[in-house]
This record gives sequence, structure tokens and C-alpha cells, in this order.
Amino acid sequence: MWNDDWEVSVKSFSVGHIDALVQCPGRRLWRFTGFYGNPKASSRSDSWRLLCRLKDLFALPWICGGDFNEILSISEKKGGADRSLSAMAEFQQALDKCSLVDMGYDGQCFTWLNKRQGAAHVQERLDRFCCNQDWHELFPSGNVCTGDFIHSDHRPVVATLENVVRVQKKDKKRGFRFETHWLKDEECHDIVHQSWAAQDGPLESQESIIDIFGRCADRLGTWNKNKFGSIPKLLLNSGMRKVVGDGRSVNAFRDPWVPRPRSFRPISPAPTEGLMVSDFIGMDGAWDIPALSQYFL
Repeated sequence: MWNDDWEVSVKSFSVGHIDALVQCPGRRLWRFTGFYGNPKASSRSDSWRLLCRLKDLFALPWICGGDFNEILSISEKKGGADRSLSAMAEFQQALDKCSLVDMGYDGQCFTWLNKRQGAAHVQERLDRFCCNQDWHELFPSGNVCTGDFIHSDHRPVVATLENVVRVQKKDKKRGFRFETHWLKDEECHDIVHQSWAAQDGPLESQESIIDIFGRCADRLGTWNKNKFGSIPKLLLNSGMRKVVGDGRSVNAFRDPWVPRPRSFRPISPAPTEGLMVSDFIGMDGAWDIPALSQYFL
């Protein structure tokens, strides 16, 4: 989700990084770095030196994320030959020098796979977000989640600035929000492709790129409304909102909150006793359909 009130200033970039300063309403200036670790193990030390040089440029709340092409422990790899312990230690030392801490994740651990079968199959956690203490204090509810493998050998890894999003909910006009489950529908891919293919000539300015994003968002919004309708509204009309309130005090598997049509039932046995209904409600107040689909049929 983006907001016109945000100001982003790119300070430097290379094949291995993009470094930017971000100013958003109600928060002090902070820093985001998109990072790519060298895919060659023999050159990865150069990446860590780059990261340490970047650290010295600004004394700000800092979040750094991307494909680091390295793991931090043997538990972050499954299959294949063992990773070098010294290489893992070098990665950890670089993070320590930068005062960066791994933010963890919600979802699946392994973010990359080699798409091979049997004994040759390998999975690793190469993608992550890290932040310093100042950034954590600025966004104490920030979290990281991993998505599904879709047209890539990497999972998407998304950092959410929960506090900022909740503040933006007060705006009367709701901004565009891309829904992950759209990616499973070929019509979504067609709309995105057609939106970019309709551009005449080269993209010569930031405004022309923003225009394409805007047209694409409008088309996707219309398509979503026509194809899927308002799922939260249907749930609201069924009386569910009245039953669950904000969902924080209703257990997803013990309390009677789910409507009981024959086609809709919880998976048995309950996979996670501690799940609350609020865990299925997104930060914009809408139901998290992909999360619901994992636990209910």
C-alpha cells in the first residue's frame, strides 16, 4: 500500500543495493535498503563490505531487506551439501557490525528452492528483512511474512509497517490494495500485461510510470469488484461482524463464530488452538481470504 504523503529519496544504488530515505506522516525520517548478496560465494565478502559502508552513511532507523544469498544457521537449509559455517559466520558478523537484527517471519521458513526433485531438491532461507533497534522502536508492530512460490523460485517476503497502515485507515478515501490471491487468476496477469503494453513509446519520466500504475490499479479494482464482489460485505450481511467484533476475544476454533453452510467447515483437527478471529482480519479491516482458506474449506 502506498500513500501520496510519503516522501522517498533514493540516495545511492548499485547492482547490489538501493538505499533510500523515507518520510511518512507522524514518523521521524527512516531508511530502507533493498539488498542483493553476490550469488558467487567467493565474492560475497564484497557484499558484506558494501553493507558495512552503507551503515556508516546515516544514523537513522534502518530496515534492510532482500535476497542476501546466504543463510545464518544450518536450520535455514534443507537438502544438498552443507553450507560453509565460516560463510554463515561472516554474514552474521556483517549484520552485527551494522547493528541489524533478523526480523524473523510469519509463514514458511524457506524462501528459495532449486525446483529439482528427489535427493537433488534444495530449499534455503535466502531472503529476509533485518532492522536496527531504532527502526524497531519506531515501528514496534512491524512484521515480516512470506508468500507462495508464484512464477519464481523465490517466495515474496513482505515487511508490514503496521502502525503506519493503521493510521492511514482514518483517511476517508481508501487507497489501492493488491490482493495476493489475484495472482492465482490468469485474468489478473492479462490486465497487468495489457496495461503496460498499451504504453506508446519509451517511459521517459516518473510521471509516465505512475500513470501506468494508476490505470492498472483502476482496471484491477474494477475487475476485482465484478469478479469477486465484496467478500467482507457478504460476511457482514451474514451477521458475522456483529458476532466477532474486532475478533481479539473470539477463538477461531473453540468459539461458535463461523456460519455453518454445508460447503464451509473448519479443518479438523484444529491446527493452532491459539488462533483468534483477529488473525484472519487484515490491517485495513477486511478479511484475509488467503489466511482463511488455509484453515477452512
